[in-house]
Amino acid sequence: MKLSMKEFTIDRYCMPNHKTDLKIKRAVYILSLILIVGLVLTSIMRTFRYKKKLVKLPSKLLTNKWREDFNSLDQKFWKVADNKALEGSIVDEHQGYFLKKNVWISNGYLILRLTQEEGVVGSNPNGVISKGGEIESLNKYSYGTYQWRMRMSSSSKDPKIAGKTVPGQISAGFNFINDSQTEIDFEVEGQYPDQLEMTTWKNPDTTKFPTADDRIYTFKQIAGLGAEFHTYKYIWEPKRVRYYVNNILVADHKEHIPDAPAHFMANHWGTDNENFGGNATLNAQRYMLIDWVSYTQL
Repeated sequence: MKLSMKEFTIDRYCMPNHKTDLKIKRAVYILSLILIVGLVLTSIMRTFRYKKKLVKLPSKLLTNKWREDFNSLDQKFWKVADNKALEGSIVDEHQGYFLKKNVWISNGYLILRLTQEEGVVGSNPNGVISKGGEIESLNKYSYGTYQWRMRMSSSSKDPKIAGKTVPGQISAGFNFINDSQTEIDFEVEGQYPDQLEMTTWKNPDTTKFPTADDRIYTFKQIAGLGAEFHTYKYIWEPKRVRYYVNNILVADHKEHIPDAPAHFMANHWGTDNENFGGNATLNAQRYMLIDWVSYTQL
C-alpha cells in the first residue's frame, strides 16, 4: 500500500525511537545508583555519629574544665583513700586512718565520715583511733579556678538539717602534691568552728617536710561553716592565689605561690591536739558534705 506524505510523517513520529529509550534507561539507572549510594552514605554517617557519641569522654575527664555533681562516685576519675595512715599521729596517744567505707554518695552529695574511739595505740591501751575519709583526683591540675560547694564537719549527715561541730577534726578542700610542693587549702579546725583558714604552701625541697617558712596563711571568721553550705573558690595564678567564699574575696596571697600541678582533693580527718583540730571527741560520728566541685583552667 502506498502511503501519502502526511501519513508517512505521522507514522515516522509515532514509531519507537530506540536511541531515546536507551538514554532514558541509562538516566534512570544512574539516578537509581546515586540514590542508593546516598542512602548508604547517610546510614554510614548516622552509625559513625552514634558510635562517636557512645565513646565521647565525660567532660570532667578533660583537663581544661569540668564539674562533678556527685550523682555517682566515678572511680575512673577519683581515688578513694583506704587504710591510709595519717601523718601527724601522736606516738602512744593517737593514730588516724582514712577508710574507703567512710566515703559514699547519698542523694547527690559526697559524704566523708569521721569516727573517733578508744583503742590500743602503741603501748597505750587507752589511745585514740580516728577513722576519716578522703578523695583525690587521679589527674593533676595547674593554674585555674577551683571550687567546692560544701558543708564542713558536723554531727548531721542530712543536708537539710544543721548539726553540731565538735573538737577533734579537720575538714578541708584543697590541692596537694609531693609534701606540699604545691598545696592550697581551705580548712576548718574542730576547736574553731567559725574560723576558716586559707593557706598557700610551696615546699622548695620535697626531700624534706615543709616548714612554717614555706607558707602564707589568712584566718577569716565566718559563722556557720559546719551548719550551712558555702561555695569555696580560689583562683590560682602564677603570681597570686585569691580566695573567695560565696564569691566574696576573703584573702589574696602573693607569696609562696606554688607552680607544680597537683591533685584536687577533699578530706575529713581526726585530731587529738588542743593546738590543731582540738582534742578528740570520742564516740561522736561527724560528717562533711560536698554538693559539687569544679575546675576551670586558666
